[in-house]
Amino acid sequence: MSQPVDNVPRFLLELTLDHRMVHGVVSAVVHAILFHRVFGNVVPQERVVLGVSCVSVDNSDISTEVDEKCSVFSSLLQNDAPQGKGE
Repeated sequence: MSQPVDNVPRFLLELTLDHRMVHGVVSAVVHAILFHRVFGNVVPQERVVLGVSCVSVDNSDISTEVDEKCSVFSSLLQNDAPQGKGE
């Protein structure tokens, strides 16, 4: 098991969302993080989520992977939240 790295900052982003918004919002956040983390030449793409413009990498492989993972995450929250609240 790997040990946590002490000198790396951790960021906690708490969101309160309607279950219908989870996929879109999480996808936008992940795409924005990936856009700022991808090395090399990247082509920006604008995404609009809930009326807010967000940046993402214009790469179909990355978009497909993010969308698949966000769908799984969204369905896990819905299945794990009997009172309509998931963490």
